[in-house]
This record gives sequence, structure tokens and C-alpha cells, in this order.
Amino acid sequence: MSGYKRSPVTIDEKNYRHLHDAEMQRIFKAINNLETQSSQSNLSTAVQAQLDQLEDRQEKFTRLAEYLQDQTYQVEMELEQDLNAGRTEFYEQLSGIYDQI
Repeated sequence: MSGYKRSPVTIDEKNYRHLHDAEMQRIFKAINNLETQSSQSNLSTAVQAQLDQLEDRQEKFTRLAEYLQDQTYQVEMELEQDLNAGRTEFYEQLSGIYDQI
């Protein structure tokens, strides 16, 4: 007496329509949830791609700023050496003029 059995059921149109509408709503909600999850997943992927691009730009900017800082330091050192050499030469010339007086 076990197994699959079929039996005819009688249901009025109003109850059938109510059950049918409820089932259709359940199906459409499930589909909508899947679409929402897919949209959220796509949105998450797009946001992550934008974040990756932003991090890459920030990293490039940091490297450029470090390079510029190094270059500025070199220019400052060369300028300081040139000023010191110029100052030394100026004092030597001034000392020579003073010795002549």
C-alpha cells in the first residue's frame, strides 16, 4: 500500500485562483530575489573593480610623490653645494681685496 497514488480533487474556482495567485507570487518573488542577488553581485563586482582602479592610482601617485621628493632633495643638495662654493669663492675674493687695501 505504499507508493505514489493519484486521486481527483474538486476545488471551487475562487480557491483555485487564490492558490494559483499565491503560487505565482512565490515564483515571481523567487525570480526577483535571484535577479536582485545577481544585480547585487554585479554591483559588488563593479564596485570592487572601481576600488582596485582607485588603489592602483593611489599607488602610482605615492610612487610619483616619492620620486619627486627624491628629485627635490637632490636639487636642494646640489643648490646647497653651489651656494657653499659660491660663498667660499666670494669670501676668498673679498679677502684678497681686503689684503690689497
